Amino acid sequence: MKPTRHRLPKPIYECLPYCYILLGIFIAYSISSSFAIICGALLIAIGLVLLIQRHNYRSDSQAITQHQRKK
Repeated sequence: MKPTRHRLPKPIYECLPYCYILLGIFIAYSISSSFAIICGALLIAIGLVLLIQRHNYRSDSQAITQHQRKK
């Protein structure tokens, strides 16, 4: 599989999901409106989805690589 090039530097790219989660928590707890709580929950959900997708992709990539090495 050909490695993809990220448009962001790797350290920034890797920390984005955590930033989304932290920002969502901050917004949800610091602003007392239902709209802010919904926006915060969405940011948290987006961050979690990104973490899960990256984990699954990297796990699958490692499994494929290990399987190819056994051949």
